Amino acid sequence: MILALLIVAAVAAMATFLNRDFDRSVRFAENRLFSQQGNHLLAGGEAAAQFYLSEDLNDNTVDHLGEFWAQSYSFPLDIAVINLQLEDMQGRLNINELQAKVSSESRRGGAENFTVPQRRFIRLLQTFDDVLPLDRNEAIEITQAVIDWLDADDDTTGFGGAESIFYQTAGQTGYRPANREMTSTSELRLVKGVTPELYQLLEPLVCALPIGTELNVNTAPLAVLRTFNIGDQLTPLSLQDGEELLNERTEKTYDDIADFLDTPIMADLQAQATREGQVLSTDLLSVSTSYFMLRAQAVVAQRSSYSQSLLHRTPDTVRLISRELGNWQ
Repeated sequence: MILALLIVAAVAAMATFLNRDFDRSVRFAENRLFSQQGNHLLAGGEAAAQFYLSEDLNDNTVDHLGEFWAQSYSFPLDIAVINLQLEDMQGRLNINELQAKVSSESRRGGAENFTVPQRRFIRLLQTFDDVLPLDRNEAIEITQAVIDWLDADDDTTGFGGAESIFYQTAGQTGYRPANREMTSTSELRLVKGVTPELYQLLEPLVCALPIGTELNVNTAPLAVLRTFNIGDQLTPLSLQDGEELLNERTEKTYDDIADFLDTPIMADLQAQATREGQVLSTDLLSVSTSYFMLRAQAVVAQRSSYSQSLLHRTPDTVRLISRELGNWQ
């Protein structure tokens, strides 16, 4: 009797182990299958976005937030859902445009010693008054540090710049500045003066695109619109002026830069620049876009897969530049 009980217990234990191992194998296979399905759906969403952007270019060359591509879309399928959101990356300031070496007199912090993109970035850093107020000098020093991160030499720019000596002695693990264009704005987190709080504020307002890529005034957010000012001013437009620009754009899409300059705020700035012998620069401004970010989510059996895809649109094709899998929320 005892032997029989031992045999029953052993068989029961073995059956329990085998059943648990079988369940684990089934769950593994199920997760792998759903993951593969999710990735295939994300690739399908990417193809759909490329088609939308190509068709949009065939319709017109002006890009704005009222167009089809700028809306969020959800496609329910039998066992899954695909969610797509395209963003105009040229509505942001291109961080790589700061690469140009500034004047040797930049230690004095005068506007004339900085390029137009550098002046816009200095102004952008001063638009976070409610959460992280930075004054003009602090904004200049952070900009100088970004310039040094991007430029090819090892010469420090101004009082805020930082090159190899600074980074190799920073913290417990030293490192060197990239001394090249950024491939991702996440590199900003390594730059002197860019705190985690500042990076969180900058991340949705900047991009890392090829030098010479224009800024679309039809899709630029409020903070970026406030970076337009006359040449000798390193402070941003007031919040009220920025909101007026935003409201003007809501009522009428700009068909060209001349339309943008005809708005009351920009016309006043142009008149002020003329009176003071200054310039209201329109360098690198546009009303069309070539670079878009697709954020896609595929939900299969309550399991979510995510991707971010940078797309480059030309008159001939819409090309994938990079793809990142993972949670972008």
